[in-house]
Amino acid sequence: TNSKIRLEDSSKELEKQKDLFSKGIISQREVEVSQKEYDLNLNQQRSNEERLATAKEDYQRALNELKEATITSPIDGIIIKNFIGTKQEIAKSTVMIKDGTPLLSIGDLSQMEISVNVNEIDIRKIQMNQEVSINLEAIANKTFKGEITDIALDAVSKSQNESLVKYPVTIKFLDLNERVFPGMTAIVEIVLQEKKDVLLLPIETVFEKSGQRGVNILRTDGKLEFKPAEFGMHNA
Repeated sequence: TNSKIRLEDSSKELEKQKDLFSKGIISQREVEVSQKEYDLNLNQQRSNEERLATAKEDYQRALNELKEATITSPIDGIIIKNFIGTKQEIAKSTVMIKDGTPLLSIGDLSQMEISVNVNEIDIRKIQMNQEVSINLEAIANKTFKGEITDIALDAVSKSQNESLVKYPVTIKFLDLNERVFPGMTAIVEIVLQEKKDVLLLPIETVFEKSGQRGVNILRTDGKLEFKPAEFGMHNA
């Protein structure tokens, strides 16, 4: 800095003047003038160093305050919900933020899950990592794949209109795309059993007669004839 350069120059000049005075070339007065110039530059340099130290402390304090004011999300994602208001409201100090106050809801849309309630009859029939089909009402003609990642052991409270206890089941999307948003209505199909090359009948077409279960067959004469049948899986 300029003050440091002046101090070094005045120090050299003072030593030079002292040397000349010792040889009787200059007077004591000239040495005193050089001494005052040196002392002035020395005090100026010390003052500058003190101001620099204070500025560094202020700068470090500002960095610490900025660090304390910066909140980093534990995950990558986008803001789904803002609990504290706009930047203008925060800048005007119109928003009171206390310990434990939620600030933002962050969502990682590359990994999304669905929570469904499965009744107590079917809950023991499903398994972890079981694949499921997911259809979203907002996205027509598209079936997504999912996988069961959690089966809760704690039942949810049933309403007055429900007769069966239900358990929360978490399903992870396996093939997301950018059209899937949080909160969309989903229809989930969990296949409990599967049979191939069998006849599928609506439950309404199955009857019981004389202790036997069967179906009515339309004869060629247009009349119905009851035929006993052997039934396998059913979902009702």
